[in-house]
Amino acid sequence: MEACREFVIARGAMTPIAAQAREHTRRQLGLPTSGAIIMTGHQAAFWHAGILAKYIASDLLAAKMRVEGQETHAAHIVVDEDTNDPGLLAYPLRDAQRATLRLAPPPPAHSPVCMLPPFTAQAINSTLSAKAADIHPAAARGLALIAKSLSANADHPNAPRQIAACLMQLMAPVCNPGPAVFATQLSATDAFALLLQAIKKDPENCVSLFNAAASKFPRARVAPLKLDPDRIELPLWRLDPTSRQRLPVFSHELADIPIEQLAPRALLLTALLRAFACDLFIHGLGGGLYDQITEAWLSVWLPDWKLAPTLVVSATLHLPFQELP
Repeated sequence: MEACREFVIARGAMTPIAAQAREHTRRQLGLPTSGAIIMTGHQAAFWHAGILAKYIASDLLAAKMRVEGQETHAAHIVVDEDTNDPGLLAYPLRDAQRATLRLAPPPPAHSPVCMLPPFTAQAINSTLSAKAADIHPAAARGLALIAKSLSANADHPNAPRQIAACLMQLMAPVCNPGPAVFATQLSATDAFALLLQAIKKDPENCVSLFNAAASKFPRARVAPLKLDPDRIELPLWRLDPTSRQRLPVFSHELADIPIEQLAPRALLLTALLRAFACDLFIHGLGGGLYDQITEAWLSVWLPDWKLAPTLVVSATLHLPFQELP
């Protein structure tokens, strides 16, 4: 909390252009333009308790700061540009084994989740009917709630927006994570325009500094970007509506790609959010590791971008297998 309060004061050190972009970006993302924002987030999926802990922490911390007189809001990012498989649900059986069910067939290779259609609850209901005796009772209750929420949110335009609405409903008894921001919204913001200007100015410098920072933190397992004399791989994705794939972007292609098809890769995503959208970002274990690269990279590539501090929050939840009849 102290780190967040101190960083709100330090925002005055931003350049006038960056400060203006911050205010505009918040408005463009549907976020409050006054007060502090505590942010967390994850991919569009029905995740485990370690992820839920981040959302509970952001809500509790925002509430605590409001009690102490600091206007504070919670918000969260939905990484709808990712190529994860949100239609695969894992659940525990009574014998402590793991089983899975599918809400839909596996998505095509390299397909971002923003291009996947909404899911139905049919697969969950069929599994609950056919395997009721095998499923852990807590898992059965959870699956039933997910099925009900999927049905109630079937009118959303794609899978990540449906899942985000479901998660808001499912989290309501324990926390309020605030408004959802979708990663694919970022390309329409002032912050993203500033980012593209910086990349276009010197793509080789951008990528060489990225690779140097990544090499300092091998445990994060962030691969270097290609940096060849005739081809420079940028820290961006292209979400191609024709092939319906997420594709790498090279510097010589950038001028010909519509901006609405561009999305920041993981490190740039949190950099944009920490610089322009929030005053504290709560990571899980993986994000806390790879964002060390972000800080090392941005400190030399874009030192005028004042990044919000981060916290790492996680949790492990054990089910009472031994208490089952």
